[in-house]
Amino acid sequence: MPRKPKPTWEQLDDRNRQEPDAVEIFMASMRKLFADGLSDAGAGWTTSRGVGGVPVASANMTTAAAVTDAPTAGEKLVIDDILVSTDTEMSVTFIEETSLTVIHGPIYLAANSTTQITLRGKTKLPVAGKKLLCDASAAGNITVEVLHHSEA
Repeated sequence: MPRKPKPTWEQLDDRNRQEPDAVEIFMASMRKLFADGLSDAGAGWTTSRGVGGVPVASANMTTAAAVTDAPTAGEKLVIDDILVSTDTEMSVTFIEETSLTVIHGPIYLAANSTTQITLRGKTKLPVAGKKLLCDASAAGNITVEVLHHSEA
């Protein structure tokens, strides 16, 4: 049985115009998605940082200290990320203002260490209008940066 001759580039190009391959179909569907406004524009909320827009630093956080601003009136605080740095071996526990409900921790830190805590899922404080506090087990220099937002 004789072999079919190989198609020319022009014939292949014509065939692709008539029968798009999987990559072309995928690219067309992606163009449609982006044209319809579906894109990753980042978080759908406005993130706040620390207290007054700066991380909280202390030489002694053995008395719980606020590490976030209060949420928008009538809304609850949602914790997105936490960054803790210390020069002293200690543990830290994150608690809700007033109720002292433990939100996260204790987290054990070595001296001269930095830890990033990226919370999976949604960590929302149980009571509206309350700040997040950090309580350390020992005196020592500590900096806490909490990225957070408010929602109903």
